[in-house]
Amino acid sequence: MVFGFGKKNEGAVAVANGPLPVSLEKKRDAARISLAKEVPFSVEMEVMAFVDASGSMTGFYRNGTVQVLTERALGFSLAMDDDGEIPIYGFGYNHESHGKVSVSNYQGFITRSNLGPFGSTNLSASLDFLEKAVKKARKPVYALIVTDGAPDDRVDVTRRLKRLSTLPVFIKILVVGNDGDAWSYVKNTLDDNDWPVDNVDGQLMNDPAKLSDQQFADKMTEELHGWFRSASNAGIIK
Repeated sequence: MVFGFGKKNEGAVAVANGPLPVSLEKKRDAARISLAKEVPFSVEMEVMAFVDASGSMTGFYRNGTVQVLTERALGFSLAMDDDGEIPIYGFGYNHESHGKVSVSNYQGFITRSNLGPFGSTNLSASLDFLEKAVKKARKPVYALIVTDGAPDDRVDVTRRLKRLSTLPVFIKILVVGNDGDAWSYVKNTLDDNDWPVDNVDGQLMNDPAKLSDQQFADKMTEELHGWFRSASNAGIIK
């Protein structure tokens, strides 16, 4: 990652500077505006997405919410990830890989990838994978988690996320739907934590399709600068 104060990283979004569909271009540009407001230096991170594939997510797959979030996440990633694609993983009974979404395949990606509702909410399995991936990554990781409910093992998930706070990874949890218990867990236990480095931000998104590109991008960048500052002070990133 390059994040020199006041510097512009000209090479950070090489893919995104080529021809883009209008919708993705708007999402990328909104992300650049949000990043410029929130983080006073250029940012380059590797983006990864983890999507709840439990049975309770059925409606969010059917009504297009998961596809909408996938497209928005791709547009956001184009502002700071130079490879122009996001690996997508699902967590139901287990952690599963569902390929990579990119500029060339994002339309209808969720349907084609067979990422869909089944099983429980084994977020622990995906966090185990994330920890191993972060340790191998060349750049800090921006991990996006989309879920509608609390995980199977809250104690284990909390423990894993706290351990991840010692690594170069920022975790954004988007809670869709209206499960008050799930949102309370994310907000009060994970987001408002007392760890030395706060690496988690939770955002409630009852209906993400109603958000403008700028509103979505602002939610995606919230608390990112604070994490950079804390992680830098702790020697986690340089």
